Amino acid sequence: MPIRRTVSISLSPEMQAVAERLRDTGRYGNISDVMGAALRLLEECELDFRAYWDARLAAVEQEAARA
Repeated sequence: MPIRRTVSISLSPEMQAVAERLRDTGRYGNISDVMGAALRLLEECELDFRAYWDARLAAVEQEAARA
């Protein structure tokens, strides 16, 4: 199991309210669990974004090679 480290972050009041509301649903045990889920989702979105742009670049390069 990975070693957990304590990190301090600052959230706007609106983001803190979102995190607390999600925790209070019972789906997450604490704010750390909420933030972990948020970061995993962000990482997935970033990977999808990178894959999209890599594919676009490859298509443009392929089209330029045909010209």
